[in-house]
Amino acid sequence: MRSLVRRHCFFAAPVTAVMVVFLGWQQPLHAQTNVTVMGNVHRAIGGVSELDRAKYFNHSGTLQAPTNTNLGNLTVEAWSPNGLNTTTGRVATELDQFIAQNLPEDPSKPGYFEHSALISKIQGDYRNFVLNGSRWSGLRNYNDEPIFVQSGRNGGFWPNFLDSGGLMPTNYEAYADFLNVYLEEAVYGTRPNQGFLPIEQDRFFFEVMNEPNWSTPTQSQWNGVIEMHRVVTELVKEQFPQAKIGGPSCCDDLGAGQNSWERSRQLMDDMVNWETPSGDSVELDFWTIHPYERYNVANDGSWSRQVDGSPGHSAAIMDLYESYSHQLFGDPKAFALTEYGSFNQANSSGSYGNYTRTEQQWDLVRDIKEKMLVYMDRPDRIINATPFVSPRHWQNAVPTNPAGDNVFWEQVAGGAWQETIVAGMFRMFADVRGEYVPVGSDNTDLQAMAFRDGNEIHVLLNNLEKVSNTINLQALIGTANVTSASLDRVFWNGTQGIYESDLDVSGTWQNLTLDGEEGAVLKLTLSGPQLYDLSTNENTYYGDVVTTPIGAQGKSQVVNIAAETDNAVSAQVRVGFNRDLPGVSPGEEFFVFVNNTPIRVPAGELNFDDGDVDMVSRTVDVPLAVLVDGNNEVYVDFVGDGGELVSAVLVVTESIGDFDGSGVFDGGDLSALFSQFGPASPGSEYDLDIDGIVGGGDLQIWLSELRGKTEDFIGDFNLDDAVDGDDLSAWQDGYSNDGDDFGDGDFNFDGEVAGIDFLGWQLSANASSSVAASRVVPEPTAFLLGLLGICGFARHRRSCRFDLW
Repeated sequence: MRSLVRRHCFFAAPVTAVMVVFLGWQQPLHAQTNVTVMGNVHRAIGGVSELDRAKYFNHSGTLQAPTNTNLGNLTVEAWSPNGLNTTTGRVATELDQFIAQNLPEDPSKPGYFEHSALISKIQGDYRNFVLNGSRWSGLRNYNDEPIFVQSGRNGGFWPNFLDSGGLMPTNYEAYADFLNVYLEEAVYGTRPNQGFLPIEQDRFFFEVMNEPNWSTPTQSQWNGVIEMHRVVTELVKEQFPQAKIGGPSCCDDLGAGQNSWERSRQLMDDMVNWETPSGDSVELDFWTIHPYERYNVANDGSWSRQVDGSPGHSAAIMDLYESYSHQLFGDPKAFALTEYGSFNQANSSGSYGNYTRTEQQWDLVRDIKEKMLVYMDRPDRIINATPFVSPRHWQNAVPTNPAGDNVFWEQVAGGAWQETIVAGMFRMFADVRGEYVPVGSDNTDLQAMAFRDGNEIHVLLNNLEKVSNTINLQALIGTANVTSASLDRVFWNGTQGIYESDLDVSGTWQNLTLDGEEGAVLKLTLSGPQLYDLSTNENTYYGDVVTTPIGAQGKSQVVNIAAETDNAVSAQVRVGFNRDLPGVSPGEEFFVFVNNTPIRVPAGELNFDDGDVDMVSRTVDVPLAVLVDGNNEVYVDFVGDGGELVSAVLVVTESIGDFDGSGVFDGGDLSALFSQFGPASPGSEYDLDIDGIVGGGDLQIWLSELRGKTEDFIGDFNLDDAVDGDDLSAWQDGYSNDGDDFGDGDFNFDGEVAGIDFLGWQLSANASSSVAASRVVPEPTAFLLGLLGICGFARHRRSCRFDLW
């Protein structure tokens, strides 16, 4: 996955998708939205510039009904070259039920597994299961580089000598010893047959225990969970310091109880003093949370939605986790969302009453896609975000069990398979890939995101309103042209969810209408040059205070946020807050003060909240003149006191590579870059690869990652995306007529066209393979060295000058 370099010491995290695209918080007066897709601007988020599909979609290819019956919940086990290839990136029952359940205790070390039996099990049945079993087929055959989060299991399947007859291990040292053997044999080992998991080691993660909160209602029991995390992390990190360990897969509510934020806070506070047995400091590497909605069926057959985690709630809780861990450790850490979505609860008689399966499935689709776009806009903070979806229900009932709404396929009474709208949603996202590009929108109730993949731009749109929304869409694509446009969509037709694909909207893509709660992916196919005119990176800076009361007169404590703003082109402040108070309506008006400048957040219940009152998130655009490079003061001011400001973060979008500050990439940027060749000062904006030297590596990043024009085409004097005879003619004309700029053939940008520029063109022509095939094509490294040699020679003659290209 391509990542733009992070050039500052501050840790970065993005604003949520629905937030970053909004130019303001004033709702339009009618259901019409103006959207601008900036396909000519290369967008990075915390240094990450390209979509990692394995984080969010976990599938590739087309979807096909399963052909075997051994399908487990939370795993996808059916795969064929033209069919389903998907996995959740997590299998929750392998360690206890498959490996440990019937293994013997070590007679010489009571409470521990007998190592020879454990190794034999891992290298025997388990290895065969991983390399040949259907459950792992998705990971083995996944087209993109997969991500896998293994986890301990809270379920009562461990041997009694490990869990004392309970649900989770109680002998934490022995549990860590078991994990060290597993990691040695299956993940990190170097002997033949070791490390056999089909996962790159840097994309393997381990969660200490899945959802330990549900079995630990008392504080003393939760103290045991904290101790488990500490002991396991210390002992595993002692043997495998490269292991990435996280938890506790719970705790995203503000209130008290088994799923409260306070429990995670206690874990973080305890973590400050952790160290390995040899005395090295050690921490958890990531947090796991499970954001769900819930639908409850009453005894009279009616049903209602319980909003436990709206998209705004998810945005706010992640900011809270990041902010507090940044305060404690200087590191906001990442998230593994190994489950999210929604689930249903039958009434006391086990009936789903009037809540039909088609409604259940559509609600799940809505709950997934609106959160998915929030998570996709935090690529530097997300390890994986996996919806709770499987190919078919684990009970294997025919017809499919009424609770089995979270499936790609279900069976009718006769046994025939039929695809659900859940599968349709994944089909809609099947082709989405590429590099992030910005989207601007004037409607807070439209989620929008876009990616550019070569000559295609994928625009993701999600209407949060229950009424139709007309989209006036403009694409900024430089000198390229839109040659065709197609649309995939999922929507509710009044009785069921519908998926439609490959709709030709070539003549109408600039004016689309989305039905209420509709999701869509618009694909624009381009012709002509596809260079980026600008690159940006979004850095997030965290406040020094979390969960502070909204006190007298509705004002919160001041939150101090240290930020770097030198190269800023825009900024937003994002606040999470709780106003679950009598008489307070969701979406109330309030003000965000930034360095004593008030910014109004107008009233209006946003569908981003889904009616949530427990915790929501809001973002305001901040004029750059208000900010300072250094400490910035932020607080909120409501009408009436009560509640709390959960978190406040400052998101600064900075330009990268626009060294002359012109607002676009041009020859002045290259001139400025070459003028800095040599040792780099700390934090230099010119040292793009952060190696302490401004040189060829930085030029390569500017050309390929920022501009999007590979070094192979720097001899393209006429800018037609080919290095050929026409460019040679340009050089010849320039040589004969005393040309002095790039378009005249001045390859080395020294202000004159000479023989050495011909040599540069020849190197470029060979590298691009656009001239005679008989010529030897040098490696890109050799080409770059040749280029630098030419420019180095030129700098002895006169200072390099670069013209617009």
